[in-house]
Amino acid sequence: MERPSGWVAKNLYVEAQQRFVTYYVNLVQLQQFDQFALSVELPNLVVSLMTCLKHKWWYEMGTLLLVVGRVLVDQGYWRQYRGWLETILRTPEIALSQDTRELYLNLLDDYASVVNSYGEPERAQALYAQIIQLAKNDGLDDVLAYAYYGLGTSFFVCHQSEQAQAYWNEAVTIARRIGNQVIPAAVNYFLAPVHSDPDILSSVPETQKGFLTKLGNWQRYGKNQFLAYKLIRSGRYDEAEVTYKQIVTQAKELDDQQGLAIALFHLGNIAALQDSYDEAIRYFKESETIAVRMNDHIGLALVYSTIGLTYFGQGRFDLGRPYFEECVRLEREYGSTQSLAENLYWLGYALANTGDLEQAEASFQEAISIFKQVDPTQVKRVEATIHQLHAVLSSSI
Repeated sequence: MERPSGWVAKNLYVEAQQRFVTYYVNLVQLQQFDQFALSVELPNLVVSLMTCLKHKWWYEMGTLLLVVGRVLVDQGYWRQYRGWLETILRTPEIALSQDTRELYLNLLDDYASVVNSYGEPERAQALYAQIIQLAKNDGLDDVLAYAYYGLGTSFFVCHQSEQAQAYWNEAVTIARRIGNQVIPAAVNYFLAPVHSDPDILSSVPETQKGFLTKLGNWQRYGKNQFLAYKLIRSGRYDEAEVTYKQIVTQAKELDDQQGLAIALFHLGNIAALQDSYDEAIRYFKESETIAVRMNDHIGLALVYSTIGLTYFGQGRFDLGRPYFEECVRLEREYGSTQSLAENLYWLGYALANTGDLEQAEASFQEAISIFKQVDPTQVKRVEATIHQLHAVLSSSI
């Protein structure tokens, strides 16, 4: 049998990928309220999303993301989910076409929710305001109701309950007018008694009750995360520690592995700030274990650099050095240029304090060459350290 030509074989392969993606687009629409079924299919759904990204099948990718977003979040794919949303929302085929306006606005709503969960409420509120304006212009009442609901939630986690209640009132009014039973149930049953209706959950379809239960859990989880962030910013470390320990428990209950890793990381930082270095290292290594399991290379680089600095705080440059070596390796492959420069500086510091002075200067010089491009204000700091290094070298001759 004659083999197909390269062009034919390639097209057959692409057609097979199209069938694979189409199958999962249809599947998620049929099983959109069955979170367990979607969780079972998660590996194939991730492959479908990556295939769509590779071939720029934006509509199919958007349709998948709209349904499986909650599953991605539940399974710890926060970073990937946010990146996929940012990519597709920049795509003209989705963002600018009137035919995909409703899909675009729903994805933008999901993105605003993610941004809010990352502790960026002001940006989330601006996104919700944008959605509200566009939804009003296009008469998309269902989108409008969810945008008001999200805007209220964003103000709620910022402890601005009066504004939250006003926006939730708008959401509930629109939802009831169009027959949407989920939003009134979410507002009344979980967040605030905007309308007193004790039997409201009974009016929600069975397929969506599980979603509402999980939604309430995630809202309380998000509120705790924002509270912990504010406590750390205000220097109230004891209260922040208590809150992050609550977040650890919630993350385990929600199976949010990335959220768990982040909470453990913050507990490590709090311990280090209080000079409890051994406890800090324990928390950081728990976070490291999760990051390794999730292949979260950027998170892992951050953990490694922080462990290195914690050892520096104890004067143990020998223990900190291998963590910065590994951190720099990861930053070169996966990280940002700014982070690479900063960690090259600290690697140089470790090398200098463990006797490898020539390697230390090479690391400092590489940091300078990068800082000159991305943040020239840091150059003097590194040059001052090199000057000290030269002084040490001169005194040893």
